[in-house]
Amino acid sequence: MRCIQYPTMVKDGSAWGALGGVSAAYLAADGFTGAPAVSIEDESLAHLWDDFGTTWRILEQYFKPHSVCRWAQPAIEAVTGTMTRHRITGPMIDHIEIASFSEAISLATRIPKTTEAAQYSLPFSVAAAAMRGQVGAAELTGAGLDDPEVLRKRRFQATALSF
Repeated sequence: MRCIQYPTMVKDGSAWGALGGVSAAYLAADGFTGAPAVSIEDESLAHLWDDFGTTWRILEQYFKPHSVCRWAQPAIEAVTGTMTRHRITGPMIDHIEIASFSEAISLATRIPKTTEAAQYSLPFSVAAAAMRGQVGAAELTGAGLDDPEVLRKRRFQATALSF
């Protein structure tokens, strides 16, 4: 939760994975070898490789439709889906109530001053989606962070559900 409380460019260590992958590719190109990869060599995992080149496993993965924390995605989808179904536009919205799990509710409620803080702000993300129809680079950088309509709409009720 530290990256939620103090948003930074580190993104939970994603950069280290990228560095490791790029470094491994350069080392392999120079002839560096390593131990056999269990995911390729283990017969019990052969079903993952038998259709290599015809089945694209990447299509079975989750992709975030919006450029913000995954925990904010369901709220954004709920708001934009409701707006589409009922032909609601951003200016028509008076307030939004969101009930979600406690980690999603803990996403910063302060006005974001940086791209990283905006990516970890549930209220800002939902307001941007409602007012601008998307949450992408334009909403999370520069003038997008200071959009007066988004900042007005970012005040909403959020409640954590307990199970």
